[in-house]
Amino acid sequence: MGTQTLILVRHGKAVNSTDEDDDFARSLTARGMADVRALGKTLLDKGYVPDCILSSPACRTAQTARLLALELGLDPDRDIVYEAALYLGAIRQVEEAIRTQLEKVNTLIYVGHNPEIGSLALHWSGGKVMQFPTAACTVLEWNGTEAVGTLFYQTPR
Repeated sequence: MGTQTLILVRHGKAVNSTDEDDDFARSLTARGMADVRALGKTLLDKGYVPDCILSSPACRTAQTARLLALELGLDPDRDIVYEAALYLGAIRQVEEAIRTQLEKVNTLIYVGHNPEIGSLALHWSGGKVMQFPTAACTVLEWNGTEAVGTLFYQTPR
């Protein structure tokens, strides 16, 4: 398939876990929504438009994926793939889901949770991405089996 693009995005800032008893149902704050919209605009301006978005189904990641899809001109009902294993899944499950999607598309956004997404960003960037706060993003060049370069990294602040 040649060189592909993998975009890792941590969900936007969510309400504190003490504000909602159910972690899965935690939603984005107003700041989180604004940060995700700004990230979507930046990705669009830089030409990083995915073929699809892979996301955990948790509320905060689903909201992040939907906002990104809208900013990038994608159809949220058609272009977002939700996988249950991405919420509280082991890092190997997350890697497998990403690799499976990359077999089907040229450019993929993965929206996920820490600590898994931060660990993947650190590993796949060759140690270049040390911090991965909410609404952080790294764009990686992918050769079909592994990341071979970091093209872009951004945090919201």
